[in-house]
Amino acid sequence: MSLACVFGLCFWTHSFETVEQITRDRPFPQALLPAVLQNLAKPIALPEIQGLLIALAILGAWFSHLACFLPASWFDVSSPKISGLVLIATIAVQTFLNTGLFVTAHDAIHGSVYPNHCSINHRVGALCAIAYAGLSYRMLALNHRSHHRHPMEASDPDFNDVINAGFWACYGRFIAQYWGVEQFLRLGGAIATAVLIFHFSLFNLIAFWGIPLFLSSLQLFYFGTYRPHQSLHRDRHTDPETKPKAKPELARPVLASNCSAKSDHFPWLISLLACYHFGYHQEHHDRPDVPWWRLPQVYRENC
Repeated sequence: MSLACVFGLCFWTHSFETVEQITRDRPFPQALLPAVLQNLAKPIALPEIQGLLIALAILGAWFSHLACFLPASWFDVSSPKISGLVLIATIAVQTFLNTGLFVTAHDAIHGSVYPNHCSINHRVGALCAIAYAGLSYRMLALNHRSHHRHPMEASDPDFNDVINAGFWACYGRFIAQYWGVEQFLRLGGAIATAVLIFHFSLFNLIAFWGIPLFLSSLQLFYFGTYRPHQSLHRDRHTDPETKPKAKPELARPVLASNCSAKSDHFPWLISLLACYHFGYHQEHHDRPDVPWWRLPQVYRENC
């Protein structure tokens, strides 16, 4: 209940201007307009709301899991009632659900959460963005459109064009594109409310909210930016004679020069757990209107 108050207030004060500006002042690329703007007056079939149901399931699971463990007094650092394995499993589940929130916000930017109703699509996306880490949905949308228009270029906000830039340097630049004073104040206010008013344990906040959020950001960055884009850029600018030779079973297919991302075609379950099928990244850039849960199908159809 307390989490609903905190995140609900932030969402409703943030989302109205966001949705209006995104849908009116900064339209989607022309390729996405037909899928996003059609709002037909006909009975809703399951395929039409499948994306919305999946998004609401992720949002509901995230909230339920957090609401169960965050205020629980028996999850205290001095309590012997919880084993290390259960603690690790709980953090892992929360990390996975956090990643799902961001992926849902990402799909909403592309209009694929609920294509038949633009306003609902963007409100769900804005709610997921604010719940994930106090992020501005409008800022996410603007930056992500720039990423798709100019992948692996200097104007790509997700990309570091320094050839030999290390993982942490790229990660720091990536976070700086989405994290600022507004997000800091928003999350700071939520934490202060949780501790001072609702008396949540600081250990619980760190273990079940802070750590999963950090791990989720690493997961999203590695599988959604660093591995598909940064490594491709480095490969293209590395002398083939000095480049380490990968084992044949680990080597990925040689990509055309016009490809904007590498793809990892992991087994379905591993791909899901890795980052909601974000490993199918070239497929996503080819078909940004396709939701995350259909990316393996896009790959199979084009094999």
